[in-house]
Amino acid sequence: MTKGYQIIELADLDSLVSNASCEHVSVVMLDWLVSQLKKELGEKMTRAQIEVVPVDYHGFYPAIGVHYLGSDSADLEPDIQRAATKILRSTNVADLVLGIAALTNSTSDRLAQLKGLGKSGG
Repeated sequence: MTKGYQIIELADLDSLVSNASCEHVSVVMLDWLVSQLKKELGEKMTRAQIEVVPVDYHGFYPAIGVHYLGSDSADLEPDIQRAATKILRSTNVADLVLGIAALTNSTSDRLAQLKGLGKSGG
């Protein structure tokens, strides 16, 4: 069974994510950002799962997806938008590079995984 996701697109990353030649960078940046959002939002994330998901609309692009674990879960988009903006605008480049380097998946494998999910619908 496939999960349903609320798709969250961030204005601060739009020019990166919408550029097909930056797919690898987009996926890595969003994977890093999701890991930071989980820390930043803490207990608010107990009723939802957040991850990078493939969007297939006029071509592939990665986005943040929120899967709510109950129908009574509060909408997290405003909190995620605020936290993401804070993280993106306050993280220095050295911390960003170290955080991205700590990710365990290779970018090629991760990109292939996302594109495969997008084609299979789930």
